[in-house]
Amino acid sequence: MSNIMHIKSRTLAYDNIKILSILNNIVKDEGNQLVEPDFSGYPVLIGSRAAKWHVPSFREPNNWNFIATVSQSILLINKFMNKKNLKLIYYSDVGLKIIGRCVESYENEKYIGFEIELASDKVNLRKMKLMEVTNDMEINDKDNIDDDCSIEDESKIKFEKFDYDQEREQSKSSAQMILELCHNVKDRMMIPFPCIVAPLKVLEALKASHIYWSDDFYKNIADLHSLRIILENNQISPTKPLCCPMRDEKTNLMLKTRIKETEILRGTPSVHINLNNSDEEFLDREDDFFVDRVVPHDKLHELVKYGDHPIYEGLKNDKSKAMIEKSLFQKLDYQKQLDCMKEEAMVIALERYLIPKILKDQETSYSSALIRICTSLTKDWFRQFAIDNYPRLSNLDKDLLSIVHNLTKNNPPSHHELAETITLLHKWILDPEIRTIFEPIYACTSRIYDLDTPSVSQGMRLETYRSGIKINSPVNKNVSIAAIITTVCMDDYEDCNPGADWWASIAILPSEDLKCSSDEYDR
Repeated sequence: MSNIMHIKSRTLAYDNIKILSILNNIVKDEGNQLVEPDFSGYPVLIGSRAAKWHVPSFREPNNWNFIATVSQSILLINKFMNKKNLKLIYYSDVGLKIIGRCVESYENEKYIGFEIELASDKVNLRKMKLMEVTNDMEINDKDNIDDDCSIEDESKIKFEKFDYDQEREQSKSSAQMILELCHNVKDRMMIPFPCIVAPLKVLEALKASHIYWSDDFYKNIADLHSLRIILENNQISPTKPLCCPMRDEKTNLMLKTRIKETEILRGTPSVHINLNNSDEEFLDREDDFFVDRVVPHDKLHELVKYGDHPIYEGLKNDKSKAMIEKSLFQKLDYQKQLDCMKEEAMVIALERYLIPKILKDQETSYSSALIRICTSLTKDWFRQFAIDNYPRLSNLDKDLLSIVHNLTKNNPPSHHELAETITLLHKWILDPEIRTIFEPIYACTSRIYDLDTPSVSQGMRLETYRSGIKINSPVNKNVSIAAIITTVCMDDYEDCNPGADWWASIAILPSEDLKCSSDEYDR
């Protein structure tokens, strides 16, 4: 008997022959003849390459991005020169994508990446069904199938045809919507086959569809506002807020669909944020924010305020809640709205980066904090205002390092440092036998505060912190050893789920050897 397995996501094929075989089967499912496939229309070029076609001064593109029907995708694959690293990937509830690398031209043999998103108005590419033939044995849902293992028999891969127009409209992917939006566009280029160049309004909406995720944020936010300037949307008075362009109904529907698809693939940004909590409940979610608050959040607001009081204090109907009211925010003049955002970004920069010495540079700390406001630490209208007005928020105009210096100089030790020795030992070391080893030397132990922060690997989103202790000999105080602990935290940005990969290393050495470069102990 025939059974159907519903698959979440996986790579279907790795080579040209298998990919074309699967695509040809989909063409059959669509009801088209292989001898005369439906090549009506042209694939659509999107991304930075399309933007540069419109505006030659746009940044240099990194790859080729297309939207294409299944038949057009077959044509594209056959036309690409010297293809390699081809993959056909299925994403459940999203659709199919072909990725690979190719040579742009015979004159320039440099390889460049390409992606093709597949679209169909005849079969539902969001829902793949893997047909398994069994001997009266029930097939369980196999969500955990190895996504790196290609399917040997391509004929088992099936996509259902749409039964009626309403189903087609309800299940329409953003890729299909883009094809329809660009169907009558006259802008074309040859590469060496003809393709439609997506109009700027579509490119802007596509860039806006994934701006809430922190991956490649600097590139994406720069592209977004460059496109808005080109569309003459950001050329308004400095005294008026920047905002997203007015989009027609079809473009807006495509944008909303695209955002939902991105959430399926990468998670929903800020899904864990609950502004109905009290300030204490909201700020105490250290598992989400990875913050050890040495200085109260509200005190930091006092230190960075632009006026007599932090601006957010006047934006709450319920002072016990973290939520600020949109209606009250909209009553502020534009400069105060910007200052409100900047106050919050400066507090996050202090709290998350500068005070715990994760970063030393105040501009980098402020920029990192602003990214968090635009992605994972806020949501809804507040986050959208930050994204829309990012060019006017990106300049730090206060000296945060002097605030850190004064806090370090004037603040009393934290309650951890004031706790009695025996209390801390019992809290930190639960095993009584191990604790007896440390009790005699604890009084001879002190913290080392002047360690350099280790360098961060380029291309990885790592937060690093280095701390150390010095242990003097109970017999000879001139003899001591140092233990240097380096911790590394890599936040789970891509999936938007609160979590992190964390690891640490420790180096033990004579104290006088600390004069060596601290990066020597990076691992």
